[in-house]
Amino acid sequence: TKEERALWFKFYDAKHQKSNLKDLIENLRKPSEKFPDAINAYNEVVNGVKKKMVALDSSITLMQPSIKKIEDKLKTPDCKKNIQLVTHNILQQNYEARRHLKEASSHLNDAIERLQQDILGNKLKEEPMDTFTLKQIGSIISKQHKQLKKEYEKSLDLKYSLQWKIISPYRALEMAKNIFVNGGFKKLREQTRIYKKKEQLFNSNFDDFNRRQSAFFSSDRSDIQEQYYLNEQRILLPQQQKELDSLEAHIDNEEVRLRLLCDSPNSQQKINDIASGILHKNIKYVKQLQQTEFRLKDLHKQINHSKRQIDAIKERLHIDKPRTLYRFVGNENIQKPDDNDSIAAIIADAILHEPEAAQLVARLDGGLEMEKNWDLMSEFEKDELETKRILREI
Repeated sequence: TKEERALWFKFYDAKHQKSNLKDLIENLRKPSEKFPDAINAYNEVVNGVKKKMVALDSSITLMQPSIKKIEDKLKTPDCKKNIQLVTHNILQQNYEARRHLKEASSHLNDAIERLQQDILGNKLKEEPMDTFTLKQIGSIISKQHKQLKKEYEKSLDLKYSLQWKIISPYRALEMAKNIFVNGGFKKLREQTRIYKKKEQLFNSNFDDFNRRQSAFFSSDRSDIQEQYYLNEQRILLPQQQKELDSLEAHIDNEEVRLRLLCDSPNSQQKINDIASGILHKNIKYVKQLQQTEFRLKDLHKQINHSKRQIDAIKERLHIDKPRTLYRFVGNENIQKPDDNDSIAAIIADAILHEPEAAQLVARLDGGLEMEKNWDLMSEFEKDELETKRILREI
């Protein structure tokens, strides 16, 4: 309620003030005895803060029982459910904001890529490079890694949205039953919710009545207002109990009636037909989800592989000479790719010591004037492994 909310904020504001004042005293440095005026001012501040803390303590103590009641109320099943609904709405609004922000970021990245392509004239795609430095390879692989992660995030969002649309056979059957009885089960669930809410309120009122009645009989019984309340509750509580019993009986009877409607062989056949129709309409989402999950697994492997490529390139940067170059040489079975991304990926695999790629890539420790000194990465790999073995033995 409005009053409970005001009390709640007042209570926690008092606790916050007390905590701040406690920190103030702990961090306040006492002046030197050489400055009596400063000592007097210090004592005056400390005494004032302590008086304020005592007043806050008294206020907190007085509010504590009421706050305990509010906290107990918030722990009831009905309040918990309402809190969850409010939380869900807040998160849903936040999700929409994050979705718009993500879309705007994606559009910005796309615009930057288009601008780069316009500036460069798509030269990288039209004219594959013959040679690469290690930094150029690293830049291309890092870009591929970012693109893969971006696609993975989009696919993951798609998976979550599809999961909400997937209907299980059990849920389809329950939906079919509700359709068959013209929404009877939905109405029954709503009546059950209302019953539980009323039952919770009745139990709270009943416990409060017993507590106040015990306190009244143990006192001098001179409180007219309290006596009026108890007399009123002695009349109202049995009426509320009767209403609850009637509502519970109605819910039980309605549940039995709906179950009987659904249990006949003819009804079962109609319900199964409705459920089949629901699942048939839902199968497109099932297929989309399967395709998305397969794509996510594939992207996950590619992302991990590109991460290993990046790590291998970083490690290689400490080994290579400043003028070291790489190029794709291929063989009689494999032709040179027509884009730099594919060539860089093969070279990165060769640096990662993958045998198939190492046979297609050559390395040169020097300028292009040393053209005759190009060697296959596979031979370098063998030499490096042999060198490492010798060093270990030494």
